[in-house]
Amino acid sequence: MPSASIPTLQTNTVLLGSSPITNPTSLLLKVGGVIYGDAYDLVNTNYTRRIFPTYNATNNNIYLTSIDIAHGTNMPTTTLSNVEVLVIGVQ
Repeated sequence: MPSASIPTLQTNTVLLGSSPITNPTSLLLKVGGVIYGDAYDLVNTNYTRRIFPTYNATNNNIYLTSIDIAHGTNMPTTTLSNVEVLVIGVQ
């Protein structure tokens, strides 16, 4: 009988700090000097991790959020160095 593997889905959030602009129009992620307008993707044969900046208007905070999908394995810890979030908007 055929079998199917159900991937594990996980969402994680890390607080970066407060936004210098209330209700920014855009957030860009800069990792290692490269700017990503959508998301920074880490893809392996066993997992996919999509990392992107998010904004919470309730408390004016900026977060790094990741959506992780693993196939038959645990997600490894990821450490990013030299990370910035570029905040675009009118003050």
